[in-house]
Amino acid sequence: MKSGIYKYDLMATKRNDPDYEQVSGYVHKEIALKFRIFCMTERLTQSDALEQALSFWIESKNSETNQPSITPDHTDAPPPDLQPTEPEPTAASRATAAKAKRGKASKGAS
Repeated sequence: MKSGIYKYDLMATKRNDPDYEQVSGYVHKEIALKFRIFCMTERLTQSDALEQALSFWIESKNSETNQPSITPDHTDAPPPDLQPTEPEPTAASRATAAKAKRGKASKGAS
């Protein structure tokens, strides 16, 4: 090998691959240790094992709730807004709301 070039520099890594993202979280020490030992004994990278575990967990949760599988569609379109929307207020209702805010709407009601 040429000096200054390391074997890792020549390898494509998931860290530099735009199709991958880092996921992190905290788990109990015993689970983390068992996970590391399992990965070593199975000769799996922690990334590969975590990806398999998350895929399995997501699929099992989807089957429990009878929801379709979630797969990225690689589109840039934003997800649809699932929140209910209120109709736009009319000019009359905006005026009434403004009066109520100023405390003038209930003058005649007293």
